[in-house]
Amino acid sequence: MAELVTGGGSKRNALLKWCQNKTTGYTNIDITNFSSSWNDGLAFCALLHTYLPDKIPFETLDSKDKRRNFQLAFDAAESVGIKTDLVSFHSSLNHLIIHCNLFIPGYQ
Repeated sequence: MAELVTGGGSKRNALLKWCQNKTTGYTNIDITNFSSSWNDGLAFCALLHTYLPDKIPFETLDSKDKRRNFQLAFDAAESVGIKTDLVSFHSSLNHLIIHCNLFIPGYQ
């Protein structure tokens, strides 16, 4: 991710670019922001599918079935120890930022 930040970009833009790169090639996924691009759960599922393909049956997902999409994503995340409640999510995000600052040169 360091190469995404070193060009003078913000951490937020670097994270957005990383999400875009990870989900390249996924049908109906066009991540352009951190709001509407995620509202049907497909982008979240696609991102998790890159790491946990056996937990997310991406080819069967329907953008109209938001509840199922998010439930699959949360279940997949929890299956590998990622907590999905908002307090834990915020804490995990802070830890990720600290980790990036410590181990990725140029991530400021």
